[in-house]
Amino acid sequence: MFTIITPTIGRSTLLKTCESVNNQTCSDWEHLVIYDGPEQEVDVFKKIEHPQRKIMFSGRNFGDYGHSIRFFAWELAKYNYLMYIDDDDYYHEECLKVLQSNMDPNINFVFFPCRRLGCKFLNLPPRLGSTVSCQYAHKKQDQNGCPIRFSPGGYRHDGYWIQEMVENYPYQVIDPECPMVYVDVIGLTAKL
Repeated sequence: MFTIITPTIGRSTLLKTCESVNNQTCSDWEHLVIYDGPEQEVDVFKKIEHPQRKIMFSGRNFGDYGHSIRFFAWELAKYNYLMYIDDDDYYHEECLKVLQSNMDPNINFVFFPCRRLGCKFLNLPPRLGSTVSCQYAHKKQDQNGCPIRFSPGGYRHDGYWIQEMVENYPYQVIDPECPMVYVDVIGLTAKL
């Protein structure tokens, strides 16, 4: 059901990200971890092996905080719903289960809340320039079979892409009692 895409530069925080994916109560997922750079020995990769996880190398250094990796990974995804999580963020253990139980199959985008560590809960739906306030899952293709994918352009374009999707596709906002993703924007370490 879900392809989870994680761009990485091999930071040690990737361990917690992968652990949060491994611990999902919904097991219908694949996890694509894609290193932004040439193939090389990356210590943390030995610690995150899992039968549902593929570790790949982009073969180059895009250097745009994962935006081009998301574009690159779209073609590799085998499931219909794509999700993205950075290598310093992590999921609540019920994240995929809540999405799976509440998603409307006729909707292309599902937004769900996240919490920036050390900050108050952030609002939904997303607004241009405030993409850190939510995470989302989207279908790989719309109802007409047309691809829904990032256009390459760099990290600053994420907000514009999301705004365009909100304006052009039906979307759903899932607002459970607790956030489903924890975003560590300033390098804090915290427990769930």
